[in-house]
Amino acid sequence: MKKILTYPIAFMAILAIASCKKNKTPKGCFTIKYINSVCYTRVYQIQDADYYSYGQDNWKDELTGTTYNHVFVLQNYCDAMPVNTKGITKVFINDCGNTSSCITCQAVYPNSPVKSLNLVVCK
Repeated sequence: MKKILTYPIAFMAILAIASCKKNKTPKGCFTIKYINSVCYTRVYQIQDADYYSYGQDNWKDELTGTTYNHVFVLQNYCDAMPVNTKGITKVFINDCGNTSSCITCQAVYPNSPVKSLNLVVCK
């Protein structure tokens, strides 16, 4: 009986993983720049014009008073988003959803951007 139940569940899991890898939207990597953060509320700015629509325009950083375009907060905040010395990295949108979990502080970035993205670093 256990084998009968195990095979369909394993098959469904394989299908979910395979379809998830196929359906990356948009295709390809794009560049983001780290702006600021409070705890795990991290704000990034999209640097590639083809992807500007995924960010929010006219967002004012209440901590610095600076206004930015094409910004978003990271949905998968538990995943490390390593950046270079200029705060830049290449990423793609992760359609697979957020599977990570971690403990975070309760502080929230003041007036954080409305748009959020689940990202994976390009290799």
